[in-house]
Amino acid sequence: KAHIQRAATDIAALGARKIAFLGVAFKADTDDLRETPNLSLIALLREQGCEVKLYDSQVLASIQGGTSFYLDENLPEIKPLFVPSIEEAVAGADLVVVGNGAEEFHQVVAGLGQGVAVYDLVRLPRSSEESPDSYHGICW
Repeated sequence: KAHIQRAATDIAALGARKIAFLGVAFKADTDDLRETPNLSLIALLREQGCEVKLYDSQVLASIQGGTSFYLDENLPEIKPLFVPSIEEAVAGADLVVVGNGAEEFHQVVAGLGQGVAVYDLVRLPRSSEESPDSYHGICW
């Protein structure tokens, strides 16, 4: 809980209002949302008034396949926040939060435009050319 609160506080301090959250499941290559701390962080960000778009290809496949029982039963308000592509998630975002280490997020983060900050919860591999002022993280 302390890590989730710290991440929410850090993100609030960055002043971002439009957030792309990449990787909602607790780890890459799974659609399992049970007990993932990412859902608690997303809820806190929304309580702070942030507009949050979610992208996770594995979870999205479950939603589109009609097997998102966990979301339907426990978090129906989260389901409409998912967007169909990474590009749609990051379009117009002030901040990209990386919630798991899925390979597809590595290039996206490296290719973000000027003025888009990153809050990395998993420590993706980074280029030495990235500005430390726009790249933030927790517990790494």
